[in-house]
Amino acid sequence: MKTPPITTGLFLDELPYVATGSGPDPLIIFPHIRETFEDIREAHWCRRWLRRFSKNNHSVYIIGRSLKMPRNFTTESMAADYARVVRNCLGPATIMGFSLGGLVAQHFAAANPDLTNSLVLGVAGVQIGSGRLPQLRQWITLARQGDWQQIYLHITSLMHTGMTEDKYEWALPLLQSSIHHKPRWPQRFIASVQASIEHDGTSALAAITTPALVIGGTCDTLFPGDILRHTASLVPGARLVLLEGAGHGAFDEHKRAFDKEVLNFLKACEANT
Repeated sequence: MKTPPITTGLFLDELPYVATGSGPDPLIIFPHIRETFEDIREAHWCRRWLRRFSKNNHSVYIIGRSLKMPRNFTTESMAADYARVVRNCLGPATIMGFSLGGLVAQHFAAANPDLTNSLVLGVAGVQIGSGRLPQLRQWITLARQGDWQQIYLHITSLMHTGMTEDKYEWALPLLQSSIHHKPRWPQRFIASVQASIEHDGTSALAAITTPALVIGGTCDTLFPGDILRHTASLVPGARLVLLEGAGHGAFDEHKRAFDKEVLNFLKACEANT
């Protein structure tokens, strides 16, 4: 079977996107904070994600956040940007948010039920676990100092459950030698981290009326299991899936199990429409 072509561009001259497929049902992915490190139109991981989720009748879009993101931009502000794109350019869609993208998706779905056919919150909860807040504040300090190596190393450790302290120390010299570049838009990273720290989705989650899946890992330290359980309890009728042994990188480290749960949920939603 021929692989569908991939298209790229800017929505509203501001939000970058990559897309594939020609099905009638849009699936829109709000990505994690990694999209602040590079232009997603050039990122290989985006193309891998398009292949993963271009199933059934979906046309799949991965949409980054504003390239002009100002200071003090909130997850609610990011959701409003996405709403302008979806309402003016794409129409009602399945919304899937990962990590920071999942925080934004909470506000999007609450404010725009007419644009949200179904909702997947991947490794994202009502708020960040308090134990990780000092580290995120440290990322802002490191970013302002231009120490991007340390930020990348911290994120690598956070995403991989197998990165124990002894392995981290062993891998540190190799990782340091391979990481040199700084993001093209450093302010986008700083604003995104600050928005994540300040996020509280309690009111938004309670207002969501569309079918929703909350999926994460039992070993996630950014959004621990108790936070994910509370998140699902706040959304009327939400389904909760916790992947045993998975951390914050569950969507990559436990890719098959993660994708199976997501695609089964989407099929069930489509069957009920």
